[in-house]
Amino acid sequence: MSNLVKKILDQGIKTDRLYLRKFSLDDALDMFEFTRDAANWEYIARDAHKDISQAEDFIKRKIEEYDNPNDITWGIELMHEATNHLPKMIGTMRVYDIDFVAGECKISYIINAAFSGRGYVTESIQAIIAAAFNILELEKVYADIANGNYRSEKAAMRCGMTKLLDYVEVKEIKGQSVNMYRYFIERGSL
Repeated sequence: MSNLVKKILDQGIKTDRLYLRKFSLDDALDMFEFTRDAANWEYIARDAHKDISQAEDFIKRKIEEYDNPNDITWGIELMHEATNHLPKMIGTMRVYDIDFVAGECKISYIINAAFSGRGYVTESIQAIIAAAFNILELEKVYADIANGNYRSEKAAMRCGMTKLLDYVEVKEIKGQSVNMYRYFIERGSL
């Protein structure tokens, strides 16, 4: 099954407005545009990037990890936006803990705040769910979302994901203990 993951990774996933694709080092400036903004990291344990070299290092690590078929991170490219005639990367989508025996995977995402509220996260999640069910033939897709991260909660629910009643874990984020809630969707529930 890892060949299927590699195939999807190499081809990317296109929607009407977006292209989920492998990173390139050319994405560093676009990535730094949103990773330097602390507001984008409010519900994430890591801190905002202080300079572009941190974005470059992140991209290099993720490119190296493309050999691991159980943890992949795509750039979310806005297909109709251009910066100096180059595509505009507006966020990232991660698919990880891919388990073909259990038939499940987890997802996480981050979007440039300048592009939030336009449905791009929802469109990305829907594309990943479709690929997970229709190509990888998985049975469940999960997203663990920090309590209070209402935008992520809304995006997950717009995609048909359901919140489990109990929190999954407590995570330390910015010196605070935060309950993480699991949202999930099962094949056939759309």
